[in-house]
Amino acid sequence: MQRLLSPGEKCYKHIKKSNITVVIPSLGGSVLNKTLMFLNKGIVKPDLILICVPKGVWPKFSYSKKKTNVKIIQCPLRGQVKQKIFGFKHVKSKYTLQLDDDILVDKICLKALLYSAKTKSSKNAFGAVLRSKTNQISKFLSESILDKLTNFIIFGEKKLKMRSVLKTGVPTNIFDQKGLFLSKTEWLNGILFTNTKNLLKFDYYKLEGKAYNEDLIYSGILRKNSINLWVNNKAICFEQKDNIFYKNERHTYAYWIKIYRTRKIIISLYKGSFSRMVFFIFLQITKLFSLKLLSN
Repeated sequence: MQRLLSPGEKCYKHIKKSNITVVIPSLGGSVLNKTLMFLNKGIVKPDLILICVPKGVWPKFSYSKKKTNVKIIQCPLRGQVKQKIFGFKHVKSKYTLQLDDDILVDKICLKALLYSAKTKSSKNAFGAVLRSKTNQISKFLSESILDKLTNFIIFGEKKLKMRSVLKTGVPTNIFDQKGLFLSKTEWLNGILFTNTKNLLKFDYYKLEGKAYNEDLIYSGILRKNSINLWVNNKAICFEQKDNIFYKNERHTYAYWIKIYRTRKIIISLYKGSFSRMVFFIFLQITKLFSLKLLSN
C-alpha cells in the first residue's frame, strides 16, 4: 500500500532546480508550518530551506526530513543573527534568501526576486514589499508647512525620502510603488535576496536578546561593501502575526539602552547625527511615558 504524502512532500514534488537556498533563523514555533508551505507553493521553489535553530531545539512540523527540501541545522549559539550567520555558512547555492520565520511569500515572490537578480550584477541585493499593519514614520511624509518644520527640527530634512535612513538612525517606511519593478532603497527588512557571495558571515550584532534594528545594521554594512539595495515591488510577502514587542518591552530600561546602542551603530554607517539621535530617543521616551500616565 502506497504511503500518503505529507503536505510538505506534496508541495515539493516535481520541482525544477532554482539554485536558491532559503535561510530561516527560528526558535521552532508553530508559524513555521505555514511559512514552509507558502515557500513550496510558489512558481519558483527553493532547492533547500535551512531552518536554523539553537542547539537542543527541534521544531515540529509536517515536513518529512527525507522527502522535502527542508533541513534543520542546530546552531551552537542562540540568537537571531548568530543562527542566521550559521545558516549562511552552510549555503552552497548561487542565490540565498534570508527570511524571518513568520513571513509568507506570495506565489510569484521568488520568481520576481530571481528575475531581478539575473537582470543586475552580483553586487546587488533585493528585498520584497512586506504587507504589514505596522508603519514606521509614514505620517511625517506629508507636505504641510508644520510637518516640514517638524521634520527639519527633528530629522534635519524638510521632506523625508521614502526607503531612507534618517540622521536619527530611524528608517522611513517602504511603500508600494506598483508602477516600478525595482526601487532603490537605503535599507532592507528581514526579507533579503542576493548572490550568496554577498552574505555577511561574521557576527555583526554583539548584543544579547532580541535583535532590534539588525536589518538596518546589516543593510548598512552591505552598502559599505558596495552592494546596491533594491526593493522589488512585484515580490510580495505577508506577516503571519503582528509584532507585539512594543506593548511590553518599550516600557523597560533595557529596551531603550539597546535602541540607543543599535542606533549609534546605524548613524555611524549612514552618516547620521548623534545629537539628533539622542534628541529623538528623548522625544520617543517622553511621549511613551506621557501616554502611559494619561491612560492610568
